[in-house]
Amino acid sequence: MQEVTNLEDVLNAGVIQPRRARRLARQIAQELCAAHQCGLSHGPVNAGNIVLVGSGQDERAVITGFGVDTNLQADIRAFGQLLELLLPGHRLASECLADSAAQRPGSFELVVEELQDFSLCRTWIGSLLIGAATASLFVYNLAHAADALK
Repeated sequence: MQEVTNLEDVLNAGVIQPRRARRLARQIAQELCAAHQCGLSHGPVNAGNIVLVGSGQDERAVITGFGVDTNLQADIRAFGQLLELLLPGHRLASECLADSAAQRPGSFELVVEELQDFSLCRTWIGSLLIGAATASLFVYNLAHAADALK
C-alpha cells in the first residue's frame, strides 16, 4: 500500500524542500487546470484538502473536495495562498493573490506554464553554477600543477 499523507500535516511538521515544493505546486496547478477545462472549480483550495500519495519522486499531490462551481478567480486566489506556503515570496503567489481579478493570471494554463518555466530556470541556473564551480576548480588545479612543475 502506498504512503498517504496530508499536505497540511507535512507543512506543519517543518520546512519543505524547495524542489519538492515546486513539484507539488506544479502538480496542484496542473490538476486545477484540468478541472477548469472540464468546467469544474474547487473553491477553497488549501493544504488541508491536498493529499500526498506515494513518496520520493513518485509522490503525487491529489486535490480532494471538488465542487461544481466554475469560479476560476476564486481557485486562482486560493491557489495563491497555498503557493505562498509552498514557495514563500514567489512572484506568482503575489500575482494569484492580487486584489483585482485583472491583475491575476487569467487561467491555470498560465500558472502551470510559469511554474514549469520557474523550474527550468532554476535547473539552468543550478547547472550554470555547477559548471562555473567545475571550471574554477579546473583552473585552480591547473595553476597548482604549473607551480609544481617549476
